[in-house]
Amino acid sequence: MEPSIDECGLEMIIRKIEKHGFDCRQLRPSYLQRRLLIRMHATRSRNCLEYWRLLNKDPEEYSRLLDKLTVNLTEFFRDTEVFKFIANNLAPELISRKVKHKQSLIRAWNAGCATGEEAYSIAMILHRAIAHRSERLTISVTGTDLDQNAIAHAKLGRYEQRCLKQCSSEIVERYLKRYLIDYGDYLEVSPVIKSLVKFKQLDLFAEEPIKMVDIIFCRNVMIYFSKSQQERLQSVLCNSLLKNGYLILGNSERLVGEAVTLLEPVNMLLRIYQRSQERILREGEGNEEPI
Repeated sequence: MEPSIDECGLEMIIRKIEKHGFDCRQLRPSYLQRRLLIRMHATRSRNCLEYWRLLNKDPEEYSRLLDKLTVNLTEFFRDTEVFKFIANNLAPELISRKVKHKQSLIRAWNAGCATGEEAYSIAMILHRAIAHRSERLTISVTGTDLDQNAIAHAKLGRYEQRCLKQCSSEIVERYLKRYLIDYGDYLEVSPVIKSLVKFKQLDLFAEEPIKMVDIIFCRNVMIYFSKSQQERLQSVLCNSLLKNGYLILGNSERLVGEAVTLLEPVNMLLRIYQRSQERILREGEGNEEPI
């Protein structure tokens, strides 16, 4: 018999989760129920009341449920066209602007960083972009996520080979293999890149966001939220951007609400936008460089 979800029992579970500090009401109801049904089926709970009782007596099950609600699948340079565009267009433009205004710090925020592959990918692209510059430039990337386990994984910086399938041999040799600590099929991110990236747990709706940043990656995060929550979050992200800063969303995500008036498209196909830009970068601008 398949488990069933009733409104009253669902509310009991939601309140139980909220007491542990996670506001699951920000998730789309259909997504929340699908994820909940997976755990109910796994524990052979026939209904919400049975599962609620299980949560009360088994703390480990709460951890399993939270993992399921915040599940993140990622890899280095996921959606390679996005990173190619950054390497060939955004990074050179950003660096030139920093040099012009005699500024040295380039800051990026990876909101919803999961286990860290995307944050490290951003750091690698930016580090490679400034490597041959004579100017003294500094990179700071902050990865945030709600999932404590994901943050712990990200800080460790150790990954399976499957996460590297989009990496060029040059990237692997420069930022992974050269500093390789071999744990069977695992590779570790180089100390050079680790030094540029910091990770912290952050609730995007309840805590102070990262401020004054040049680039925000918030990809495949909006899909979990309702339209009103997407509007609220995009407003927060826009306010965190410096003038001319870039916001990068997931391929299936769109601007909504105030963000539509605050941001201009740089590349609609790749969901890359810029705030109060002085110049719009066009698709294909710049010299091509592979990831």
